[in-house]
Amino acid sequence: MDGQVLKSRKQKATPKLSGIVIDDAVAEFTGEWLTSNAAGSLSGSNYRHDGNSDRGKKTATFQLKLNQAGRYDVRLLYSSHANRASNVRVTIHSAEGVTTLKLNQRLPVLKNGEPRSLGQFSFKSGQTASVTLSNQGADGYVSIDGLQLLRLTPVAP
Repeated sequence: MDGQVLKSRKQKATPKLSGIVIDDAVAEFTGEWLTSNAAGSLSGSNYRHDGNSDRGKKTATFQLKLNQAGRYDVRLLYSSHANRASNVRVTIHSAEGVTTLKLNQRLPVLKNGEPRSLGQFSFKSGQTASVTLSNQGADGYVSIDGLQLLRLTPVAP
């Protein structure tokens, strides 16, 4: 299947994730995303991938209303593999505005035992935080397993 991981040889222990963790099951998807658990999952029992098809036509969006204002470390959960995209487009809507960046999903999702950070962003209380990933221009499979928002301390007033 075009290099897609179909069977995992060894499942690693899943770390306990702190903060706000949202599984891919509650994301809003455009286009057809396939469900898999071949590479293991940090959130829930599976993850989704774009099937390495329909470039620019597939997105996954997480939206949540935060009860506490402050700066949050935003971390996207995904399944890494050599056939994943090295340039996944991620757009974050925060109190600072809109930030678009690229994520290399060929790198392991965990760095020093923690999910890789997309950066630190400020959010207002009651504000809807939004994180969207897209397969636009991707050079491999795009995968999504969940989202982690870790509130940082101290938090500025």
